[in-house]
Amino acid sequence: NFEYICKLFKQPGYDGLGIGTSLIYHIQREEDRLAWRCDKSKLKELKFYDKIITHYNGIRVDSKKYVIFGIGIEKENEDEVFKIINSIEGTLKKE
Repeated sequence: NFEYICKLFKQPGYDGLGIGTSLIYHIQREEDRLAWRCDKSKLKELKFYDKIITHYNGIRVDSKKYVIFGIGIEKENEDEVFKIINSIEGTLKKE
């Protein structure tokens, strides 16, 4: 079992204030195992998430379109988490 983080948002202009780090920290305190994905085209976000998983000794798995990140995911469950998250369709539609 793990908790899937669908989306994290912040207002433009609030970069570098620790908001995203604080959000993940507080979620992680409540839930031992977290997973989320990020579109491969979002280089700034990928760099941020790489720092997060390095701090928490997390996982990173690349798929065709996404990079899947996890915290507290046991190595033997990595493939299962990858399959589940990779099968989730886009959750927000562009209008």
